[in-house]
Amino acid sequence: MKIVVVEDSLTVREAILDRLGEEPFLTVVGQASSPAEALATIALSRPDAVLLDLGLRDGTHGIDVLQQLRTQGFAGYIFVLSASPYESAAFDCKARGANGFYDKGDGVERLIADLREIALGKHVEQLRTGRSIT
Repeated sequence: MKIVVVEDSLTVREAILDRLGEEPFLTVVGQASSPAEALATIALSRPDAVLLDLGLRDGTHGIDVLQQLRTQGFAGYIFVLSASPYESAAFDCKARGANGFYDKGDGVERLIADLREIALGKHVEQLRTGRSIT
């Protein structure tokens, strides 16, 4: 499964990349730290899934990137990561086309498990998330 990671914090992004690198079924095909870089990287690399930071430092909300991706026809999985898993943000992400919402602190392992299920061809009817968005 091809993955693009969009995270503005280099420390967090490297930790996520390290963890993804431990999984043989995942291949990181791109990474970005800003909305413009994310959109360009996703268009070029055509990933199966995007891991998208909810709060980007430049003031752009990850929800805006999510909405742009869906408007542009991106049909892959989009999983939103947040350091502040507010329930209202999870519902807003779901309404705009996110497939899952995970807390950066304790939800990464759940995200990896969901990616594993998808990569192995199993139907994930209800993805496990830090906050339920279904």
